Amino acid sequence: MKRPELKLPFETLPFDKGKTVAFLKFAFGITEKPGPFAALEVGTHSLKLVEVMVTPEGERDLWGYWVKEISLKVGFTDEERQKELQAKVKAFLKSSNVSSQKIHLGLSGDILAVRSVVVPEMPKDELPQALRWAIRTQIPFDVETASLSFEVVDSFEKKKSVLVMASSEKLLTAWATAIQEAGFRVASITSSSLALLGWMAEERVLSSADALALVEMGGSRASLFIVAGGKVKFIRDLEIGGGNITHSLTQAL
Repeated sequence: MKRPELKLPFETLPFDKGKTVAFLKFAFGITEKPGPFAALEVGTHSLKLVEVMVTPEGERDLWGYWVKEISLKVGFTDEERQKELQAKVKAFLKSSNVSSQKIHLGLSGDILAVRSVVVPEMPKDELPQALRWAIRTQIPFDVETASLSFEVVDSFEKKKSVLVMASSEKLLTAWATAIQEAGFRVASITSSSLALLGWMAEERVLSSADALALVEMGGSRASLFIVAGGKVKFIRDLEIGGGNITHSLTQAL
């Protein structure tokens, strides 16, 4: 049975059908239209907000940068944690002097999960369900109610290498509502890890000849990316972050 398409109250990120580098650049959420825009990254222990002005000539000027360290109470359920985090984000946005009404939002793997999987060649209409099956044990929310976007990165030996973004529709809707209640409009939502890869692609840190490993270390988890030839070949989330390292060092000392 075909799943009904859920219309969310904000613009979701489509996947570019061209090269992976082009998709990564698009996933970063940067608008090319003149005017100000703001980008907010929601982390485990910190909030980071930046405002950039795009000039009519296409140049970008940094207007402001704000960072706030946060902490959440111990013993929260996942739902309580999300509500507390959203309350802190709303207070943070209201206390900043951002002039842009558009927010590009970067979220963690608890809400947006990016995975690289290999599936057999199959008709295009069968691919979404096959991807759900392939990532069913790899994401922290129910895959059957998740929203999927994907891009076929490579084809070889009757198989396809696919980059998949799975999102929790319930949590995405809650986050869009929280941002709107703070007086802003959600222009795009993406994974914080993809935003970092997008910046690397845009600044040509990733070239067609490069083969490298990128580790994004967060407060509670780390994301490992293997990139070769400008394409993401492997992704893995590790349940270890800066908080674990600090705790281990404290115990040792």
